[in-house]
Amino acid sequence: MHRLDEHSVHIHELRGDVRELKTSIDAVRIESRDQVDALRKDSQQQLETFRKDSQQQLETFRKDSQQQLDTFRKDSQQQLETFRRESQQQLDAFRRETQQHLQELRAEIASTVHSCVTAAVAPLCERFNTLNERVNNAGLASDARLLKWFAGSAASSSGLAIIVSRMLS
Repeated sequence: MHRLDEHSVHIHELRGDVRELKTSIDAVRIESRDQVDALRKDSQQQLETFRKDSQQQLETFRKDSQQQLDTFRKDSQQQLETFRRESQQQLDAFRRETQQHLQELRAEIASTVHSCVTAAVAPLCERFNTLNERVNNAGLASDARLLKWFAGSAASSSGLAIIVSRMLS
């Protein structure tokens, strides 16, 4: 019996140890479950915080990008307008210069044509005056047909040919 009592005491101690172990396991389970719940909550909060931060960063990036794009468009538009104005001013200046050179060229051409015509007509005038003197000296001043013939033939032959050749040269 003594042995039985010893076994009984030993079993009783073991049962107590098992109860303590069970209580410890339950405490660990509860603590683990609480830690898991706390970890889930913390992870969920971190995830929500990350989502919010990411969303805010994305919105900030969108706003900044839109502002940069708007600024770039505005600057580009201003540069384009400046370029257009400067190009128009240069074109207007070129037109004025060209117009001025064209007027100078016209004046030079007119002067040259006048000089050429004067030079070409001078011998004709001299010949006409000589012939007119001869006609007057001969007493034929009233014969206008002779003067018209001379003027027509002189202009149609040598005089006009000289004028045209000098104008073209």
